[in-house]
Amino acid sequence: FDWDSNFFSGMMIETIVKSKQEKHLSKVKSQNRDTFDEAFLSQVYATRFVVACLLLFGIYHHEALNSYTQVFWSWLRLQWWFKHDSFEPIWATFSFSVHVNIFSFIDKKCASFASPYLINPKSRDAKA
Repeated sequence: FDWDSNFFSGMMIETIVKSKQEKHLSKVKSQNRDTFDEAFLSQVYATRFVVACLLLFGIYHHEALNSYTQVFWSWLRLQWWFKHDSFEPIWATFSFSVHVNIFSFIDKKCASFASPYLINPKSRDAKA
């Protein structure tokens, strides 16, 4: 596969994304959903596009990323706090508590953003 070809040129990607968006928008609109939000759907497509670009970047530059990871891992294994017996349980506890609090914050503070997309909207009313 030739990465230098014009396959991933901006014009072609924009055309592909727009055609997929229009096709999906017409499908969703035909389902007559009350909670349909075009702005949210465009954010979803933009996020998917960014993730796809990052994955392609990672595939294309895998040797450099592998080298950087190896250097970082070698440095990390020399650190005294990384060798400590309690490092893994402390790190796991810290990581879990961060993720729980992030999802709790999103659930409570961003309720207006997520409410149209809840599977069971009545559960949100019961919590309030």
